[in-house]
Amino acid sequence: MLITIIGAGAGISQSVAELFGSKGFKVVLISRNGDKLKGQVEKLNSAGIEASCIVGDAGDETSLLAALEESKALHGEPDVALYNAYAYNLKPLANETWESVKKQLDVNAGGAFNLLKYILPQYKARNSGKIFITGGSLGMQPMPRALALGIGKAALRNMVQAVSQETKGTNVHIATITICGFVKPEDPKYNPKAIAEQYWRLYEQQPGAYETEVMY
Repeated sequence: MLITIIGAGAGISQSVAELFGSKGFKVVLISRNGDKLKGQVEKLNSAGIEASCIVGDAGDETSLLAALEESKALHGEPDVALYNAYAYNLKPLANETWESVKKQLDVNAGGAFNLLKYILPQYKARNSGKIFITGGSLGMQPMPRALALGIGKAALRNMVQAVSQETKGTNVHIATITICGFVKPEDPKYNPKAIAEQYWRLYEQQPGAYETEVMY
């Protein structure tokens, strides 16, 4: 079993990698920062988890697709793909620019779009596979100072709900976890390990009982 995590970092992504890895999954991490990726892989390997990394920019279609193709060539198709990439500037309308919004949108929604377009035909063809995407309540309850991130999360939520309709009645599972709080290691609910458990709960769901959105 293989899980590929796009937008890998030290928070939710690492906790998901640790949890799925402890259940027997091989792990492939994809993000822009090669040095940080190597550190994450070393940590996973030291815990007895088979993990590797590939450098790829979630906000750049060519870079992301190249990383996914490399992963497929080396490890095969993933059984689970998690999109956890995000970008933000804490700026209100008066201080934001449309160029900045578009750049953030490329990561906050564009990367998920490209992942879905790349991997969904493969999953449909074999009638199996799970695609999980990290959302946020800013998509429904926006904040002025996080304008661009809210736009991205709203687009992301809309996209997942639309595309998930294509897989009804199949063994392909597309879902988002809409996180309704600030992720902090010390928070009893919104810590990365607790959120990772929600992804494992989604993974264990069987056809006919798939959730497409978890409000958490």
